[in-house]
Amino acid sequence: MIKSQVLIYDADCRLCAILARWLSKADVLHRITWTPYQNLEVPPSGLSWDDLKRSAYLVGIG
Repeated sequence: MIKSQVLIYDADCRLCAILARWLSKADVLHRITWTPYQNLEVPPSGLSWDDLKRSAYLVGIG
């Protein structure tokens, strides 16, 4: 199955990391890729690094 969504979150935010880990376990169909923004080389189109530091984003791919 091709994943069509990427949830980008702040891995340095303890609450964000805990929620991402918990929610990824609830994603039993594995439809979402969970990615800390710190692992990205460039921000997704339309977002800045400051945006990614302030909020989590669910980004569609493909």
